[in-house]
Formats: sequence, C-alpha cells, structure tokens
Amino acid sequence: MNKAESKKQHKSECQMLQEKIKIYIDNNVWDLLWKFNVNLNVELPHDEFEIFITGEAKFEFAGMPIEIKEYAQQFMNARKIRIDDYFGFYNSSLPEGEQRNGGFGSELNPQIGGRFATPSERDFLQKESSSISIKKMKTGLFKHEADVSLGARSLIAIVLTGDKRAVLKRARTEWSGSIIDVKEFDGSVPFGFFLRKELINQTFSAAIE
Repeated sequence: MNKAESKKQHKSECQMLQEKIKIYIDNNVWDLLWKFNVNLNVELPHDEFEIFITGEAKFEFAGMPIEIKEYAQQFMNARKIRIDDYFGFYNSSLPEGEQRNGGFGSELNPQIGGRFATPSERDFLQKESSSISIKKMKTGLFKHEADVSLGARSLIAIVLTGDKRAVLKRARTEWSGSIIDVKEFDGSVPFGFFLRKELINQTFSAAIE
C-alpha cells in the first residue's frame, strides 16, 4: 500500500469508526497528565472524546509509580476508559496472564472481548511485526510490542505519546497516522486547548500534502 492509498483508507476508516474523537493514551502520557494535574473530565469532555488504552498498556500499568497509577485509575473508572483488544484466540506460547488478544466477549457486557482490526491496522501490524524484538521485558511485553500496537491505532484514531520512537515515527510519516507528542505541552494553556490546536495543525498539514 502506497502513501496515497494509505491516507485514503485512513480517512475512510476514521469516518466510519469515529462519532466522538477517539483518543488512545500511551502509558507514558499519564506521567505528564499527573505532573500538570490535568482533569480529563474537564479538558476532554465525555460527549466529545472517547478515551482508550491498548491491551498492551495493561502490562505497563502495573509498573507505574503509585501516585501516577492512582491518578490514572480515577479516570479509568470515572470515564470507563476501555481497554481496546484485538480479537484473537488463546496463544499457547504465552502464560495465562500474558494473553494479548480479546475473545468473543459477552452479550451481557459488550465492553469486553476483542474487536476485529481494520484492513489498515492489519497491514501495519504485519509490516511492523519484524520490529518486535524477541527480548521480553519486565512488563511481560516484548520490546517495541506496545509501540507497534499504538502505531496501528494511529491509523484509525488519535494517539497521544510522550516518546519519539521509530515505530511511531514511521506510523506518522509513512502511514499518515495521527500521533500527537504531548511533550510539547508545558502547562501554559489548558490541555484541551493544546490538544485541539494540535488536531487542527495535523488536519491542515494533511490537507496541503
């Protein structure tokens, strides 16, 4: 898939999937939000934004400092921030507690279970699978595994991150992914204002390319 085709598919899938603005939060973003005491309920109102974390973020969450974890957890609970898993079956090479995929879910609770990846997400995951190292980290994830997962989400939604990692850079430059570097946020304006400005800038940049 070339860049023009990727952008066209990206736009189509975003229109198809988005009613509210969908935001995926990289685990390192919680540090900055906590530092500036950002109230997500105020800055990203529920009627305008829908917030997610990836399934891989579950593994990283356990190692966060307690004060940042408590800060994040209050919004996870209050906003009912969803863990977005892809649909897949049990992987016998991984322990029970380290399974990556979501199953069929439940009719009684549609919030659980995995979803099918979009075509562009599948293409990205396949292309970037070689970026994932065989080295397993303390979190239980393989090196760069979380980056690849977030990069795929950037093709259908907005990804907030505090790192300039190679996988996410490629997602943005080669796949037209929507990725916002929150390290540019210095607390001088409300976080919601910062985010909306970045969204406008990205939309404008995409329109003139």
